[in-house]
Amino acid sequence: MKQHRILAIAGGVALLLFLLSSPPARILASITDGTGIQLGSVSGTLWQGKARTINIQGLVLREIEWDIAPLALLVGKLSMDIRSDLPGGFANGHLALSAGGTLSVSNLEIAADIKPFSKALNLSSAGGEISSRIDHLEAADGWFRSLIGTVRIGNYILVPERGTQTAVTAGFEVLFDVESVGEDKSLSGTVRDIGGPFEIDAELFLTPPANYELKGRIAARPGAPKNLSQDLGLLGPASPQGGYEFSLAGSL
Repeated sequence: MKQHRILAIAGGVALLLFLLSSPPARILASITDGTGIQLGSVSGTLWQGKARTINIQGLVLREIEWDIAPLALLVGKLSMDIRSDLPGGFANGHLALSAGGTLSVSNLEIAADIKPFSKALNLSSAGGEISSRIDHLEAADGWFRSLIGTVRIGNYILVPERGTQTAVTAGFEVLFDVESVGEDKSLSGTVRDIGGPFEIDAELFLTPPANYELKGRIAARPGAPKNLSQDLGLLGPASPQGGYEFSLAGSL
């Protein structure tokens, strides 16, 4: 029994020595092969390294630094703390990828300029900031299994379609508290305003592959530009609770 333990320890040490002596790009490429993660221009060491780009299931980060937990590799798991530059901001958090391809994210903080994300989010804006705090996220097979966190868009500049109108600044946030998605794989979040000319109380529903439905109530605050209040009337009759019911659907 003791001999078996010694052999197991020796094997583990040999594996660690192999990992230490191999180029980080070669090791990470073998670990992430077939998982949907793509690395570009890797440098440094396996444990503390850098990459010019990393694509994690469609999410592209740039100028990434990481610290990998070595012992997790022995059980077929890639676990790391990351730091990345984003346009006008940063991203910091912890990522873990299992041998089966399950991605786990925790303690993720993001702050950035919204413009690079506007097209992906189907947003039309002259400016604003996006920030996020993800306490826990788990994804596999290209979709969420769980999501707990908040996504916030602030100082969002709404550009009027008619040139005679004045642009306004608004803000809103989406709160997710989904410990486990159901059989329909629907992911829901609560949407509320955080300032601006509108009061918003809505629900956001996400379904694979990238569909969304947003429905709820919107109302103009006292002092909101008159033209904005008039535009809300295009949604139909006002609800008994005040404001207007609305529903939007599409895909990202």
